[in-house]
Amino acid sequence: MDALEALRTRRTTQNYQPSEIPQEILLTALETALYAPNHRLTYPWRFVIVGRETRQQLKEQAKQAKLQTRSTPASPEELAKLDQQLSEKLLYPAAMVVFCCAQSKDPVRQREDYATVACSIQNFSLALHAMGYGSKWGTGDLTTAASTYQLLGIEREQHEIIGFVWVGQPEGAIPRPKRPDLHEVLQTLP
Repeated sequence: MDALEALRTRRTTQNYQPSEIPQEILLTALETALYAPNHRLTYPWRFVIVGRETRQQLKEQAKQAKLQTRSTPASPEELAKLDQQLSEKLLYPAAMVVFCCAQSKDPVRQREDYATVACSIQNFSLALHAMGYGSKWGTGDLTTAASTYQLLGIEREQHEIIGFVWVGQPEGAIPRPKRPDLHEVLQTLP
């Protein structure tokens, strides 16, 4: 797959086949993440490949967090449904990689470093797509919870979790949302 085709056809994968992904595929994709633009050559990214056992613990943390927000106890049916939803989200994709960004007291550097890590996620996702795998960049409460940082061994003062990226073989149709036409978002100045 050439670069233009990869850029134009990569989309977020929501559903995954119940298959594994070879470690060398993940490592190859992560190596491409290192080639993201990095203005000040700060190399702010850190990656954590999260195995099944740790993902199971993340699922339990997410479940407890959801249950704590309820005003009434969950019924057995609601518990089963929540467990299934969290399993589909956290356990069924073949792999999960956490992307982190080094913390900086300089707000300009922090913004540029965040952009670098975002670009590294794009590189990672494009490499996976070119090798026949899908991915999804996720954020949310679980990525900001103190318990997540503790479980993953990430020092919040040193690194910020930018997101979880799920990886696997796509299952079913991948949505193709309509993108704006270039002329809708382009301004040309003399």
